[in-house]
Amino acid sequence: MEHVDHIQPRALGGTDEPHNLIGACAECNGSKNATPVLEWLARRDPGLLDIVASWPVEVIA
Repeated sequence: MEHVDHIQPRALGGTDEPHNLIGACAECNGSKNATPVLEWLARRDPGLLDIVASWPVEVIA
């Protein structure tokens, strides 16, 4: 992991809270810019989005 990135970009209302942060390599973080992570995954590799969508998720309010 080279960077800490925002799942929901701060430019789109995301926070610096731990539940909104994710590790990313420099290349991925640079290409993602201010795109929400699921939109970025869908553009980069739709098959990967299907895998991530199957992961169990705990919503933190």
